[in-house]
Amino acid sequence: MPDKKILFYPRFGENQYTENTYECLQTFSTDIQAVEPINFSVLKSGFHHYDVAVVHWLDNTLVTKAKTISVISVTKFFIKLCILKWVARRIIYVRHNLYPHALHGAAAKIARRLIDMACRVSDRCVVHSGHLAGGNTSYIPHPLYQFDSEREVTLAQATGPYIVFGRIVEYKAIDRLLESWEGERLLIAGKVDSAAYLDRLQEIIERRKLGGQVSLEARFISDQEAAMAVSASHGLILTHSDEDMIVSGSFFFAVSLGVPVYAVTTPFFEWLENTYNYPGLFIYDDIPALITGLNTHQEIDRAALKTAARSLFGQDVVSAAWRNFLIKLS
Repeated sequence: MPDKKILFYPRFGENQYTENTYECLQTFSTDIQAVEPINFSVLKSGFHHYDVAVVHWLDNTLVTKAKTISVISVTKFFIKLCILKWVARRIIYVRHNLYPHALHGAAAKIARRLIDMACRVSDRCVVHSGHLAGGNTSYIPHPLYQFDSEREVTLAQATGPYIVFGRIVEYKAIDRLLESWEGERLLIAGKVDSAAYLDRLQEIIERRKLGGQVSLEARFISDQEAAMAVSASHGLILTHSDEDMIVSGSFFFAVSLGVPVYAVTTPFFEWLENTYNYPGLFIYDDIPALITGLNTHQEIDRAALKTAARSLFGQDVVSAAWRNFLIKLS
């Protein structure tokens, strides 16, 4: 495949996903540039300067500070899309959610339709779950996370609690998990977006007298610190099953370490189980069923889980998927 000139949005931040995806593209394209912000200054590069624009999370532009959408935010969203159409011959819109997590009600429905429109305007839409593939939308695997091997916890029998890891936000239904939690130790760890939601979680812990079982670490946690905690845990718990989510970044964080995942069912998890029968995933209809199910599982060979995850989502697999995708796009 001839070397393609690629615009990549956004630049790297706290989320390792963008850097890993950039590196996957870099394995077959030496001419790739991370660009942020997308504004009128980008037009200086010239008409169709880039062969391809690979765009992530552009739909976050739709969300205002008041956690809704507005005429201004919608206008900004489509202006950015027009700028990308000017500077790149092809646009690849990577869709991470059906609509942004922060939106609810009518705003969420409108945002979903606007993102649907953006995907149709783009040359192709990419998703990380095969259940949405078809038509203008293609499946490319989500890359695994990478860790400093010298600091990573050795794969061994877990001695720590179960863990809920990632941003502590309402859509993840952590409050509903605590309302039903019993028996096992649990660590909830991550950055808090809402003081009110944190107060709600602490109230449940106190009211249900869960202080001896549940630990709440409401702070920023680095990838390496998280890797140590997740590796030592009995498993990752995911209770977010709202319709906005396509895949969970926390799932890929855990499977990168060979850690089993216990989750409330979502279309992605059902697709993954039915298509690949990934051995480290256990899905349940609801939170009470999940909690009951924790008592029935034996310790799993984590080295085997890690190998299975790499066969589905490893860097070589993702790089090859992107390469084949762009060849077909040419």
